[in-house]
Amino acid sequence: MIGTKVRRTIAGQLAFATAMIFSLSGNMMAQQVQTISAPSIDDVTYGVAPFSVSATSTSGLSVSYGVAGPASVDTDGLLTVLGKGSVKVFFFQSGDASYHIAAPVVKLFTVNGATATVTLADASVAYTGTGQSLTPTQTDSGGTALSEPISVTYTDAAGAAVTSPTNVGAYTATATITTGSNYSGSDTATLTITKAAATVTISENSQSYDGSQHPVTVVTVPAGLTVTTTYTGGSFAPAAAVAAVAAVDAVAEVLYVTGDTLPAGKAVGDVKTAAVAAVTAVAAVAAVPAVVTTGLTVSYDKAVSDAGSYVATPAGLSSSNYAITYSVGALTVSQMGTAIALTNTSQGYTGSVLAVTATPAIDNLTVDVVYKEENADNTFSVVESPTAQGTYYVTATINDTNHSGSATGTLTITKAATALTLADLPDVVFSTAPITAVATSDEGRPITYFVTGAASASGNVITLS
Repeated sequence: MIGTKVRRTIAGQLAFATAMIFSLSGNMMAQQVQTISAPSIDDVTYGVAPFSVSATSTSGLSVSYGVAGPASVDTDGLLTVLGKGSVKVFFFQSGDASYHIAAPVVKLFTVNGATATVTLADASVAYTGTGQSLTPTQTDSGGTALSEPISVTYTDAAGAAVTSPTNVGAYTATATITTGSNYSGSDTATLTITKAAATVTISENSQSYDGSQHPVTVVTVPAGLTVTTTYTGGSFAPAAAVAAVAAVDAVAEVLYVTGDTLPAGKAVGDVKTAAVAAVTAVAAVAAVPAVVTTGLTVSYDKAVSDAGSYVATPAGLSSSNYAITYSVGALTVSQMGTAIALTNTSQGYTGSVLAVTATPAIDNLTVDVVYKEENADNTFSVVESPTAQGTYYVTATINDTNHSGSATGTLTITKAATALTLADLPDVVFSTAPITAVATSDEGRPITYFVTGAASASGNVITLS
């Protein structure tokens, strides 16, 4: 037989081939028609064992297979499921010298996702100040551990979503295998965060009296907890001045000794009656302050007037119980904040230097004004004398010892209007003689002349053509 066989193959998941045989007219040999008998394929669940989709042809020639979707098929028709989704299986037979190419057969079926067992156990943990979480486990129907993508979400007792449970309370946790997986499954559990144990340690609880307050030192673990300290059995108020007691007149002999005349009921070693009477007669005197503050003076290193810092030195204190030492202090006088109002921020071009009016809220204060213009590269340059048309950025700053303040704004110089007067030109009969045009402008600004029609201008001289 004289003829040519052509085969075309399409690459990718849809991997099947078609073929046709053709020959020159008058030389075609008779070929028989063949058909393919392929099995029906029921839907399956992901995880199913490989199964046969073997097909036959009426020619007895072997059938080839192709597949599109999450599956593969070998040359013997053994199909292996690779994931969930829709699968197409293609059956074809390309024929030979005796048989035509068989019409391809396509079978469709669906691979359903498998159900996984997700386990999320209840847990109770103590508060740590950081986020807590539960860790789920997952297995397939045979108990084999899986590692499918899974998310765990939390809600508090009010049902509000919580990204990372941290504070004390009970949280409902839900673990769900994500939709992109070949499995599905979920579980819920409760995460309980309980109060953490804290310790409080009190130290420096034995101190010597010196007339001032002596609080104890309290340390908590963890650090930074708020603690309220209360005291009982005494006063925590500032110590009052110690009351002075008048001196007791000296008693020559306080105790009875051998040789003394003993009163009735007294013996050697007892306190003499006269000493007891002297002590009993002493009355407490009024308390006096430990430090007499009357006469306190404070001097400064310079006269306090303008804003600035001053060194303060105290003096003049006295005390019957203490030797007084002094520590110098500081007095800071801050500048008074003062507002600035900017006006005349838009003016017409005059050819002269223009400026905004910067008025401080307090009269007679000096205000420094700086003008800047923006360059092509987005930088700024200081402009000493704003004159040309354009926008200038303004910064006004109070320059005063006792006042501070600033304001920002813009100065816009707009184009100036110009009045132009052109004298009438008389009608003329064509001539080569030039015609002089006369025009004037205010401020003496230069004038450019131009004509239309059969004429030309050179400066203000017009020539007809």
